[in-house]
Amino acid sequence: MIYCMRPALLLALALLVACEAPIPEEPPAEPHGPADSYPRYIRELVFVGTAEGEPLLVPFSFEAIDRESDVGRQARGWVAHGESWEMFLDEEWEAGPAGSVWRLVPVGPLRVLVGGAAEIEAISYRREGDELRLAVSGTQMPWQRVGSSRFRILGGTLRHRDREVEGVIVEAQHIRAPSADQTEAPPLVDWAYLTDAEGGHQILLVTPSREEDGREGTLAWARDEEGRQSSDRLNVSWTEALTVEAARREVPVAWRYNAPELHLSADVRQVAHHVDVGEERRGRRVVSVRYSVTGTISTPTEEREVFGISRHDRE
Repeated sequence: MIYCMRPALLLALALLVACEAPIPEEPPAEPHGPADSYPRYIRELVFVGTAEGEPLLVPFSFEAIDRESDVGRQARGWVAHGESWEMFLDEEWEAGPAGSVWRLVPVGPLRVLVGGAAEIEAISYRREGDELRLAVSGTQMPWQRVGSSRFRILGGTLRHRDREVEGVIVEAQHIRAPSADQTEAPPLVDWAYLTDAEGGHQILLVTPSREEDGREGTLAWARDEEGRQSSDRLNVSWTEALTVEAARREVPVAWRYNAPELHLSADVRQVAHHVDVGEERRGRRVVSVRYSVTGTISTPTEEREVFGISRHDRE
């Protein structure tokens, strides 16, 4: 299938691969149309840590829709602790076309602190006595590209409700380009980040988003006391699923991963999830799921308990 991309989108794709700095963007030339007829640029920053003996996740999601005379922007945020998912940020607005579609724009109670080379130093949120601050530190995994997405892992410190938690931040950037005939979009990716309680073991697993089981995936990255290794051979199967009636789709709630070149496997199950059901496309609704997960990773020499976050999208 051939996908139709404008020069600005091709530039964004090239820079997505080439560098870490904000990506310059030109306004598109087409007139306004349905939201899915324009490129969408999604930037996720997810804090992963522990508090009171349970996983603590703080996912931020920023989206820009590139249109003719403006950019539609959205900023959302959640706190997931134990079996609870709570949305604390949900802002949507229109902005001028100037600047990069990847730039994080302050809005309402959300503030962004940017340092040298336009890198994010901190994100903060304050409203009605509730305050949250996520500070970014050094890189633990440099950018890894998977199709029209890329990922990196950073250090992070979260301050929230009188507690300070050390952890990591997974940053993901995705380009969702519409197809020429608007019947299909380019492939999406699902991903999961897993770590142990000590933070000595980290695993990033990225696979094509799909409802079939058992096909080869795209990226497995692992880090332990002996160093880092990666592979583009990763198999995943859904070992349990549930039906989201409003979307008329099944979504996974348990997975088995196998990375043969890394001699590593993982059995993962959701603790809790937050699901968003969007507009209808081709007879079914868009669905986006964020999970807090726990599980076990296995190597030839050991098994280790892990926790983290998983993402699933279907359009």
